[in-house]
Amino acid sequence: MLPRSLTLRGRRFDRVCVRQTGVGVYRGAETYLRIGPGLATELATHRQMARRAFPVARILEHGYLGRLPYYIEESLGDSTLGDIFETEVDGRGSVSDESFERFSDVIAQHAVAQARMATPGWSVGAFAELVGVARAAALHPDLGEAVRDAFQVAGARLEQFPGTLLHGDLHADNTCAGGVIDLEGTGRGVIGYDAVTAVFVSAMGEIDPGGGAPGYAGFSAARLRRYLSRLDDVFGALGPGPVSAVLEPLLLCRAISMCSRRHRDPAVWRIRTQLLRSTLDTVRRGGSLAARWGLDTR
Repeated sequence: MLPRSLTLRGRRFDRVCVRQTGVGVYRGAETYLRIGPGLATELATHRQMARRAFPVARILEHGYLGRLPYYIEESLGDSTLGDIFETEVDGRGSVSDESFERFSDVIAQHAVAQARMATPGWSVGAFAELVGVARAAALHPDLGEAVRDAFQVAGARLEQFPGTLLHGDLHADNTCAGGVIDLEGTGRGVIGYDAVTAVFVSAMGEIDPGGGAPGYAGFSAARLRRYLSRLDDVFGALGPGPVSAVLEPLLLCRAISMCSRRHRDPAVWRIRTQLLRSTLDTVRRGGSLAARWGLDTR
C-alpha cells in the first residue's frame, strides 16, 4: 500500500490517487510524482511523446525509491480543463469561449503530433484491446455479442484510415491548459479516435437512468462543428476523406471504452451501463450517436 504522502530529496508529495495498475499519483509543489510497479512502460511512452512534440509534461527526474520506479513531471496547470468546464457550467450555464478554445488548442496540438507519426497499417486487434472490447463484453454479458458485432462493423469502416499513437482516455478531465496528462493507457489504433471523440465525453456521461441523453450544456452544436472542422484540417489528406466522416464508428468505440472498466462509484457505473445499452440500441436502429450527444446533424 502506497502511503498518503512521500518525501523525496526533501520535497513532499501528497497522494492524489492510486490507479488500478498500482501506480500512485502524488502532487508536489508545481510537480507530480508517479510511482509504482510497471511504471517503466509509461515512462518510455511519455518520453516518446515528448520527443514527438505531443503536449505532455516535461520529465524532471526519474529513478527508484526503494524498489519502486518513479518519475517526477512538471505540472501542466492547477486544474484540469474538465474542472474548469464544470465550474463554468455551474456558474454561467456554459463553457466560456476562452476555456473551450484552450481545450481545442491542446487537442489540436496532440492531433498534429499524431498526424506526423501516422502509418498506413494498424492492427484492429490491438485497437480492440485499447478500446477494451473484450473487457466490456465480459462485464456486460447480456450485451457481449452486440458489443463484439458492433465493433467488428466499426473496425471495417475505420480500416481505411491510417494508424497512430493514441491516448487511451483523452477528454477534458485529462487535459490541462499546458497539455495532456495521464498517459498510462496509450496504444496504437486508428487516427482520430481519441482527438475526435474527446469533446463528446462530457455529454456521454450525462445520460440519465431512463435512457435519455440530455445535451451537455457546456458545448453548443456550432462549437462541436468548429472543433471537428479543425481536426479535419489537421488530419487533412491522411485518409480517404475527413475523419469526421467516420464520427459514428469512432463514437461507438469511445462508448465501449467508457464501459470497459467497472467504475468505483456504483452510480456512475449504472450510468455507464445504460450508456452502453442505449448506444448499441441507437446503432441497431440506425440512429445518430453524434446527434444524441449534441451535434446538430441537419
